[in-house]
Amino acid sequence: MNPIIQALFSPWEWRFEILRILIPLAALYVTGWWRLRKRRDSNARLASMPRLISYLSGMIILATALMSPIDALGGQLFFMHML
Repeated sequence: MNPIIQALFSPWEWRFEILRILIPLAALYVTGWWRLRKRRDSNARLASMPRLISYLSGMIILATALMSPIDALGGQLFFMHML
């Protein structure tokens, strides 16, 4: 089978070294966001829901890029590298 097609249909790799970094970073951000949100004297713009959603979406996109077949195809196809 063509290696590109094989890489495209390969299963996801749940890599511990990536999750070990992304999960604590997300937990720290959510904790800080929640504490800032609960403070009455803080500016509401700093702890807005769109900021939390944007950060967590970025973490999910980063995890997808690093643990999906996109990472394997990045070395073979230029457009997957740019993705």
